[in-house]
Amino acid sequence: MITLGAQALWCLAYGIGLFVSDPTWRVLFEALVWVGMIWLGPTFLAFGLDYTGRGHLIQTRSFRSLLTVSGLVTVVTFTYPYSDLLWTDFRLVGSLGISTVLYTIQPLGYATIFFGVVCASVGILLLIETVVSYGPLYRREAVAITLSTLPPAIGFAIWMTGVGPYPDVFLVPPLFLAHVGLDAYAFVGTNIFETNPTTMRSAERTAIDDLPNPIVIVDTDERIVELNTEAEALFDCETNDVLYEPLSDRFDVEIGPDGRPTDEIQTIPTRGERSDRTFSISTTALTEPAGATVGRTIVLQDVTTELERKQQLTVLNRILRHNLRNEMTVIMGAADVIESVSDHTEIESWLGQLRESGRELIEIGERAHEFERVRQRDLQLVSIDIDETLSGLARDVRDRYPDATTAVERTESATVRTDPEILEVVLTNLLENALVHNDDDDPTVAVRGCRSDDSQYIITIEDNGSGIPEDELAVLDEGAEDALDHGSGLGLWIVSWGIDAVGGEVQFETSPAGTTVTVSVPT
Repeated sequence: MITLGAQALWCLAYGIGLFVSDPTWRVLFEALVWVGMIWLGPTFLAFGLDYTGRGHLIQTRSFRSLLTVSGLVTVVTFTYPYSDLLWTDFRLVGSLGISTVLYTIQPLGYATIFFGVVCASVGILLLIETVVSYGPLYRREAVAITLSTLPPAIGFAIWMTGVGPYPDVFLVPPLFLAHVGLDAYAFVGTNIFETNPTTMRSAERTAIDDLPNPIVIVDTDERIVELNTEAEALFDCETNDVLYEPLSDRFDVEIGPDGRPTDEIQTIPTRGERSDRTFSISTTALTEPAGATVGRTIVLQDVTTELERKQQLTVLNRILRHNLRNEMTVIMGAADVIESVSDHTEIESWLGQLRESGRELIEIGERAHEFERVRQRDLQLVSIDIDETLSGLARDVRDRYPDATTAVERTESATVRTDPEILEVVLTNLLENALVHNDDDDPTVAVRGCRSDDSQYIITIEDNGSGIPEDELAVLDEGAEDALDHGSGLGLWIVSWGIDAVGGEVQFETSPAGTTVTVSVPT
């Protein structure tokens, strides 16, 4: 609005002055023309800064100095004829029946004009940069505002050079009509104040700093251009300290000739409580609107804790698989020996419980081994005959549990694209769970399979046991265990993790008459 006010003052003062023949008043109106001209450049620059998301620069000391210059020149403007700092030899000419004037512009006057042109030009360049950077979202508004400066600029150039038959006629005010028309389109005809580049520029400025990961931006020569706050903290420096220095000279981050990290996992020495940290490193090309690569963004993800936990989990699984199994085998062997030489009923009862507990612990070790297989295995999707898979698993379960009844009923043949090893681990755990924890005198499990209408294959496993305890299922629903709320084993967790890995779903329905497990896998 202040920019429009400066334009209005310029045009109005010149228009009224054309009909004023008194020299004293004519000087006054010409001075007002210069006031509008003086303030138009800085105010247009302020608009350009604010509209393109650089409004914070308006509050700087540098920009205030521009306003101070405009204010001082405004005071000087009204000192004529007592001083001739801006112009001299002021005279009425009267061309085309109107009161036109001529005068000789002094060096300070030319400097003032140059000052206003530079300010306005910078504002125009800011708008052009918005068009180039942000594409079609703000293109119409910025183009209209940029083009609106051309008509008055042409008139201003004619007045400054004195070309044409009427050098005393200042064409800028009438040419402002075209300028105002384009501005009206930009301000009124579009949504310039509803879709503002400030939002996007603010996002660019804060998005990188707000990320919790260290980020380094380099140019095409692998020189450092910017660090976010996390990177500055990690490497104990500021961007200005390392600006344009080669990345390899400052940080132990190895980037290959193709712009990618030589190793996705790298250990980087850092300052602070720990001597080094391990990071997963990824790079992304920075491209200009034309598509040319102008640099790269290097993102460092701290995986030190994750790798330590993975190592701890591997050690724990090894202990469960080997040490626990070996020790329990010794204990159960000793129990068999004691039972063979003892005829004490109470001792035999305790030995029976000992063997049962030993078998359960060995089973936990086996489940831990299965968990390790599922966790470390890369997903390998292949097409399998699901009917053949279910029949084969049922045969294996019947061989291991001959006293139970395992039946495959009404299985619809289909091809399923899945990871067969993970799916077999999931289904085997469900079948064994249905029999091992079945307290019926005649444990039975039935397997059914059919297609669904949404590109899924549905596998139903029913047993006649007492049902899975609610607390076991509740732990799965919550997705975590704690000291007070936990399950009794790994079997159901392996089922949950495995079915998630192959993109399927599992549901449990329990009742006093048994449990029904529904597994759906994509076809």
